[in-house]
Amino acid sequence: MHPKIEEIDDEVNRAVSLIRRGYSRGVILGKLAATPFSKQEIFEMAKCRIKARDKFGELASVLFFDEEGLRYATPPPVAEYRAKR
Repeated sequence: MHPKIEEIDDEVNRAVSLIRRGYSRGVILGKLAATPFSKQEIFEMAKCRIKARDKFGELASVLFFDEEGLRYATPPPVAEYRAKR
C-alpha cells in the first residue's frame, strides 16, 4: 500500500475507534492528524466505514467512502448477480 494511503487509512481507523468509544465529533476532530484530506473528510470516511459494514462486511474496513458514494455503492452480491446476466 502506498505510504500516503496507509497514513489516511490509519487516521480513518483511529477515527472509527474514537467514534465507537463514544467521543464527540469535536473531540475526535481535535485528535486527528493532518493528512491530504481534511479532518472533517477523515471523520466522514470513518462514519461511512462503520455504516458500510452492513453493506460490505469485512471489506468495509479497507474501503474509503463519503456519504454519497456509500449511498450509491452496489453491494458485492448484487454486483456479482448483475455481472452474470
